[in-house]
Amino acid sequence: MAKQSPLVSVVVLNHNGAGIAQVIRRGVEALVRQSYPYLELIMVDDCSTDGSDELLRALCEEFGGVFASTKEKRRHGVSAARNVGLDIARGEYIAFLDNDAYPERDWLAKLVERMEKEPSVGACASRVVFADKPDIINSVGSVLNELFHGNGVCIHEMYAFAQVPDEIMYATGNGMMLRREAIAQVGPFDEGFLFWGADDADYGMRLRRAGWKIVSVPDALVYHLHSYSKKEQGMPFWDGRNRIRMALKHLSWRELGSFLFQDVRYYARPRLLKDYGRYWLSTLGDWAGLRELLVYRWRHRGEPAYRQAFAKFFAPERRLIIAPDNRAFGRQLLPLERVWVGEKEEDYLYHGWYWRESWGQTPMRWAMPVASLVGSLPRGALALRWWLLAHPRLERISLTLLVKGVRDDKEVGRWRLQLGDSGPIVPFYDVECHLPPGEYRFVFLAEKGYLEEGVFPRRIGFGLAGLEVLH
Repeated sequence: MAKQSPLVSVVVLNHNGAGIAQVIRRGVEALVRQSYPYLELIMVDDCSTDGSDELLRALCEEFGGVFASTKEKRRHGVSAARNVGLDIARGEYIAFLDNDAYPERDWLAKLVERMEKEPSVGACASRVVFADKPDIINSVGSVLNELFHGNGVCIHEMYAFAQVPDEIMYATGNGMMLRREAIAQVGPFDEGFLFWGADDADYGMRLRRAGWKIVSVPDALVYHLHSYSKKEQGMPFWDGRNRIRMALKHLSWRELGSFLFQDVRYYARPRLLKDYGRYWLSTLGDWAGLRELLVYRWRHRGEPAYRQAFAKFFAPERRLIIAPDNRAFGRQLLPLERVWVGEKEEDYLYHGWYWRESWGQTPMRWAMPVASLVGSLPRGALALRWWLLAHPRLERISLTLLVKGVRDDKEVGRWRLQLGDSGPIVPFYDVECHLPPGEYRFVFLAEKGYLEEGVFPRRIGFGLAGLEVLH
């Protein structure tokens, strides 16, 4: 007798989402049209004050979902809302979506397929992309650094060229799927993480310490407006405050001293110190939360220290890096004649570019190993003149310039460039291309990248000072 397909409970979380009512509806409509039919819809409102709770009620009535709220709970926030969903959920698997996200039709099918294939997997992460730039990754899971700052794996990278790992440190909450058996072992989400931040990171660490694998499923696609609720006043504070709670919960006593030394050194500057003090006061002033932390530490005494248990995720090839957020760049396909750093170059840069710096007297930007520009060539181009440089620590670097049509994504040319040590002057490189009029994306692929030292490193492939189109 064939095994019956498992039920999946999909929990949609909302807080003050009235401003994105159409996105919430789109997300619900995408769920009821999933190719995987065995699902129940649960919508949890976390104490909204803008009337969006009534929107959720109406959607549940229209589409046959279950509405719930955190109003009766002692604590509020993402962790509390997730637990409300867990209490209601009947599925063998439980998936979560934010109110500003909507999935592709086969999203659940891909997640269930991976869960069914590998029983040792306790959690899966989806490929979450930016809704306004769907070729750019928001996350395929997440990773923490040594000081518990977190970021999406492959965030701000172009998916076509990203190296997505199979196993990840933890599943990002938006698009996460959990196995009920793992939930039964690990327990509910920690509601001591108030309002927003660290709920998914904490849960992932607990799953890993319990022996469960956490993997990425890049074929399970979710579009994201990217943390609509984080725009609310006070959200960055809770993110910082909950990071301190993570440190107090998961570091060994010996590691706490080193953490304090590094953390205070980073925050010991006027614009940061006041908020940093508030993070600690809020955490230490939560007596119930402190008791819960001590109980957790006692129950998990003797386990490997944080840096030992998660050492593979601090290795250079897997660690958190500072990825440049270029979402506001290159939104329009403007006529391209000349791009010079310092002269509104953001209109043409698409992804992968760090902040402005200088090389000698020349403004420039370092780039990740993969970075791109966009623009239109109304008159075409006989050649492209690029002002490029290799990082001093790389000395020489091989670059591939890939040119693709924007509309059809068809490759129209590929060229190889050898960059050498340029001293204080940025050299130019002419690329004969004979491009007809059209709209193009110019993608640079570096053969390797230089990883900076420190807790917040950049991975740099090359540098750009300018571009000139030759006719």
